[in-house]
Amino acid sequence: MIRQERRRIERAMRQIRIIPCKDRLTSTTGIGLMVQTLMRSPVYPELLKHLPERVSHRSQGSGFLALTLIAGHLLSAESVEDFEELQDDEYLTSLLGGRVPAPRTILDYLNDFEPHHIAGLNSVLNTMGKTFHSLLREHHGEKVSSSRVLDIDSTYHIHHGEEIEGVEDRKNKAPALRNSII
Repeated sequence: MIRQERRRIERAMRQIRIIPCKDRLTSTTGIGLMVQTLMRSPVYPELLKHLPERVSHRSQGSGFLALTLIAGHLLSAESVEDFEELQDDEYLTSLLGGRVPAPRTILDYLNDFEPHHIAGLNSVLNTMGKTFHSLLREHHGEKVSSSRVLDIDSTYHIHHGEEIEGVEDRKNKAPALRNSII
C-alpha cells in the first residue's frame, strides 16, 4: 500500500469516535450497532476493495457475505458449520434482512480468497489498528500502553457442554470462561 493511500485511510478512520460506556449489555446488544457502524464507516469501502468478487446472478455480494461472517463470529460462530445453527437465529436473520447464507455459500466464499485479498485486508486492518491505537492514546493517554499488542491465543482448550460452558485453560491449568465471549 502506498504511503498516500495509507494516510488517506488513517484520516478517514480518525472520524470514528470511541466512547466508553459502563452500561451492562446483553450478548447481542452491540452486534447490530457494530455491523451498522462498520457499514457506515470509512473502513468499509476500504475492506470491500480487498474482497473476492462475486459475479453470479444469484450471488448475495461479497460485502454482504463479509458482514455475515463478522456478525456470525460476534454471535460466537467458530466454524462454517456453526452458521447452520445461526440460519434460524431471529436476531441475525432480522439484522441481515431476512436471509442468512447457507454454510456451503460461506465456504465457497472463503475458498475464493487468494493471497492478494488476504494481503490487502491485512494492510487495511493493520492501518486501522494503528489508527485506533493512536486515537485511544490521544484521548486516554496514561491509560493506554505505548506499545500496540495484538494477542491471538491459539492455545488448544478442552471444552465440554452444549454451549461450551466448561473450558479448561491448559496454559494455566485452571478452569476458564469461554474464550470467544468478550
